[in-house]
Amino acid sequence: IMGLPTQLLRESITRDPGFMVANLMRDTVSAWITSGADILPFIGTIKGFANAYRSGASFHALQGRGVVGSYDLAMLGPQELANRIRRAKMPKNIHMITSQEALMGAAGTVWNKLGALSEMSDAATRIAVYDSAIAQGFSEAEASFRALEIMNFSRRGAGQTLSILTKLVPFLNARIQGLDVLYQAGRAGIRVATGKALGEKDADLGKKFLIRGGMLAAISIALEMLNDDDEDYQQIDDYVKNANLLIPLSGFGLKGEFIAIPKAFEPGLLFS
Repeated sequence: IMGLPTQLLRESITRDPGFMVANLMRDTVSAWITSGADILPFIGTIKGFANAYRSGASFHALQGRGVVGSYDLAMLGPQELANRIRRAKMPKNIHMITSQEALMGAAGTVWNKLGALSEMSDAATRIAVYDSAIAQGFSEAEASFRALEIMNFSRRGAGQTLSILTKLVPFLNARIQGLDVLYQAGRAGIRVATGKALGEKDADLGKKFLIRGGMLAAISIALEMLNDDDEDYQQIDDYVKNANLLIPLSGFGLKGEFIAIPKAFEPGLLFS
């Protein structure tokens, strides 16, 4: 019962189109730095979203293995889970309207459509990493695992206290998993920097983490120097500056206007 407000808040936020766009931007940079995958930030994720939107082969492969959508399914009750399975088994040109959808009418349809788009936004970067791994010659299993480990929402642990907390605090599990991914990549980076022996996969991850993290730090410093004397920049609230890379548009005749690119949460904290 205490977890219901959290679930409603989480599902409402993840269905917000603004959140989806920001999430795509954060995920693409985060995966580029911490996964070691050879993806192009933004471009790879946009291609991945297009693949998910048209139900491409990569999206179906990850969906079938539980890499995409498993988090939402784990949070559903038995009845709603049964309804989803029943709908999935229906022929594509037939839609079974449940009593809940009939009651909610158009609002329920919009809610479900936004939920599907939210799942696609989560899948976009995973698809980019999966396709990159396949192109590098990795097996289907390894490529799927790499896509899952970008942010493994289904990993919960055995602690009952933490299990309760993750149900009560929105996005707590996502931040724990994000810190774990950052730790694994950072540990590999430290070992590379100190010359310690590593396996090929960890050595590659460590090198890319250091190089790409350094590139993000350099971009962040350059933008801060560029904006340092800008009076309009100084008027922007600190929480906006801390959460976004702000690119000024004054050179295009738009004085006081900026493009805000959301920072990846954990890599952004470390490098931006």
